[in-house]
Formats: sequence, structure tokens, C-alpha cells
Amino acid sequence: MSAPKFETDAVRSITDQSIQSTLNNQVYDHSAVNKWSSEILEMTLRTLCERFPAYKFVSQCLILQKAGGGLHVSSSCYWDSNSDGMVTVRWENESMHCIVSIYGLAVQ
Repeated sequence: MSAPKFETDAVRSITDQSIQSTLNNQVYDHSAVNKWSSEILEMTLRTLCERFPAYKFVSQCLILQKAGGGLHVSSSCYWDSNSDGMVTVRWENESMHCIVSIYGLAVQ
């Protein structure tokens, strides 16, 4: 039996909702970044695990103050491209950037 296809659009939507509910109307505050990133990932993973029990997830959240600097990030994985997948959601407001990456690996 083959694993279900990774639902990129659904994972992106769930992740975006978690970011919005945590960071909407917030102003960058260095002392709150750990709390915010934990909330975003916990909310996202809780929903993903309930909705997609055939997957294990790896997540990463990066919150940066807007200060005019640049950031270049890359990642790669060796997996089954028929069932596994990855989504990166980028969000920003006037004071910060948030980048969340979710990797979904089918449990077979």
C-alpha cells in the first residue's frame, strides 16, 4: 500500500493560519521571539498530526527583525518524492519576517 500524497496546499494553509494567529498585530520584540516561534510550531504541528496521521513532521521557524539585512537559506532532503514533501511559508509585517518550513515524511 502506498502512502498518501503530501498535501502541499493544506499544509501551507495550516502553517499560515498559525503564523497569522500568533504574529498578527505584533511588533518585533526580541524577548518574545522564542515564545512566538514555539507557539507557531506547536499550533502547526498539533493540527498537522491530527489531520495527517500517516506522516511524521519536521519543522523550523525563523523570526527576524526587519533591519535591512539579507538572509539566504537553503535545504535539501533525500526522500520519496511520490509521498513526502516540504512547504515553506513566508510572512512579514512592518517590523519582522517569519519563515516557517515544514517537512512531511510518510510513515510506511
